[in-house]
Amino acid sequence: MRKVQEMKQKANKGRNKAEKWKKDDKVMLSTKYLVFKEKPVKKLVNWYISPYIIEEMIFTNIVKLRLLTVEHGSLHQAYHGNMLGPLP
Repeated sequence: MRKVQEMKQKANKGRNKAEKWKKDDKVMLSTKYLVFKEKPVKKLVNWYISPYIIEEMIFTNIVKLRLLTVEHGSLHQAYHGNMLGPLP
């Protein structure tokens, strides 16, 4: 039993806890896996883009964002919690 606990602690050592997002929270969307055609060089794109409001929690770590601007109309609405960041 002790060995199982030790293995579990070692396995969870490098894992990060997911942030708890709620409906109507304002969050920033990471551009790490997004592709922008108007800016072909990845290092010229901002790390996070405009604040969005969480419209709905689909699962514990998947959220649906309310996209307010027309310029981001090609973005999907649902994202994993790792793609979101808090407002500065």
